Amino acid sequence: MRLKGRTYVELHAITDGKKTATELVEAILAIADEVDYIHIREKTKQTSEVIQLVEQLLTKGVQNEKLVINDRLDVALLTGIPNVHLPGTGLPVKLVKQKFPEIKVGVSVHSLAEAVIAAEDGADYCLFGHVFPTNSKKGIPGKGTKLLKEIVQ
Repeated sequence: MRLKGRTYVELHAITDGKKTATELVEAILAIADEVDYIHIREKTKQTSEVIQLVEQLLTKGVQNEKLVINDRLDVALLTGIPNVHLPGTGLPVKLVKQKFPEIKVGVSVHSLAEAVIAAEDGADYCLFGHVFPTNSKKGIPGKGTKLLKEIVQ
């Protein structure tokens, strides 16, 4: 991320949807002080389960500013989380920013064109990926650091 001509790094931890709520709470509590943001990306959990997970984390002292709710604006609003991350095919960034300007909105992008649109629509940040081969995208080659550099510039 660049701010006033400086580049700095943030560490984002992203849940993978493979753990129980109890396992997630334990894992998140173990890293909460070490990371900048924790993305709650639980695509297979029901809405009520995600709300309960967030409420448990808040009760146990995780700062709401550190949490990012993935693809669930409703959960973010209901739990008082000020950060939401949208998939590229999700809710329109522009509309979310218009209706809820106080919420920090990030969006996933996979190309320079998508990153440009996200910026024009008012996204606070973009997550580009995947750069390298990963087990979460088996069989799909990474997009590489050259494209990442183009997007950052």
